[in-house]
Amino acid sequence: MEKWAYRPLEELYDEFGFDENARELFTDGFVAGYQTIIDTERNSAGDLILCMKTYLRGIKRYKTPLFSAEGGVGAIAEALRKTIEENGGEVHLGTNVSEIIVENGEARGLKVGEKTIEAKRVLFAAPVYYLLRLIKEENLPEEFAERLREGEKEATKLFLIIGGAKRPLTEKPIGTWIMVPRSEVKNVDSYYLIYEVSSRLKQAPEGKYPLSMAVLADGKANKKELAKKMVADLEPLFPDFDFENDWDWKAEVMFPIVDGIGRTIDWYWEKRPGPETPIKNLYVAGDSAQELSSGVDGCASSALFAVEAIIGRKLLNLEEFYRL
Repeated sequence: MEKWAYRPLEELYDEFGFDENARELFTDGFVAGYQTIIDTERNSAGDLILCMKTYLRGIKRYKTPLFSAEGGVGAIAEALRKTIEENGGEVHLGTNVSEIIVENGEARGLKVGEKTIEAKRVLFAAPVYYLLRLIKEENLPEEFAERLREGEKEATKLFLIIGGAKRPLTEKPIGTWIMVPRSEVKNVDSYYLIYEVSSRLKQAPEGKYPLSMAVLADGKANKKELAKKMVADLEPLFPDFDFENDWDWKAEVMFPIVDGIGRTIDWYWEKRPGPETPIKNLYVAGDSAQELSSGVDGCASSALFAVEAIIGRKLLNLEEFYRL
């Protein structure tokens, strides 16, 4: 971490003599798998090393780099709801938090719709710069607010074509991501991340196939035009799939990547916000906190960091985790 955390990916490639093809595959694969930005002068070399270590650890233990829920991610949400309610908590559906109430530099509770909920602590698990919209300006320390504004400028988003297909994209769904590097496409300046869910996970009726195709995108992009460009890139790669007619349903979705802040050298490791904030009893999780990876495992690790901050006790032995 001392040597590589705040040095660019390009220097790592130079030190180990990566050729042009290796640089492209490692960069696009790293960016796709761990949801950072395509810029080897700004990406952290330490981040790639750490993510590769996590990836290999997952392969060794689970025989796959991909973790998914039998029955769909709704099963995870349902298990979480059950756990919360069994421990005396409440789950509010069909509404949003409209304000985090801060008084005298301390989080006091929430407004959920028209309802006010008092709270000893608030744990925020969403794009961290959304705090700008949820805390009244006069209650948000200016230095912290400016940092969040800087982070929002580094916002990263994915654009997905997602749906239920009548037939598989490939002859036999492999049950993991297919990564298409930028050199293989013409119309979108991004890698493609394509996922065809294995039927073993029972996430669709028999003979149907959940399918998603993602690219990095500018949040201001025209969704219909972007979807057309994606189809133009994908049709030659998957000639047996009819991108017009082989769907039962499909949708186009643009969303921020977990915390929405690109993982650059300026926004890596201890330079990322969280888990504690300048506001007493307000904590952040998601990839916003000092993370061990990104995506699902990053959310889990940063949630653990937030819990450590709240309970005042260590749960992770980081020295052991980083020992290569």
